[in-house]
Amino acid sequence: DGKQIVAITSSLIAAGIEGEYQDYIAAEQSVMAISALTAAWNDIKPFDTATTRLINDLMDRLYAAVANDENFVPYQFKVSLMKLKDGLLRQTN
Repeated sequence: DGKQIVAITSSLIAAGIEGEYQDYIAAEQSVMAISALTAAWNDIKPFDTATTRLINDLMDRLYAAVANDENFVPYQFKVSLMKLKDGLLRQTN
């Protein structure tokens, strides 16, 4: 249900912010999970147009952060997660 999706998504984002995904593979897997969960979240409680654009932009940044294992920078990934967290807060209020 929606509450579980929000909780799992928030947990994945928090773990990344806390430094759990320092290696490329873990970060890449977390992005795919967060993407799937965010899409499910939007299916249950559709985002408004502005939030949809924001979330899509922030997800694009996350995907860019894990686009190439040789260019992966954990700090940039963490910053992208923090921005996504802030964007998703709109939906929990």
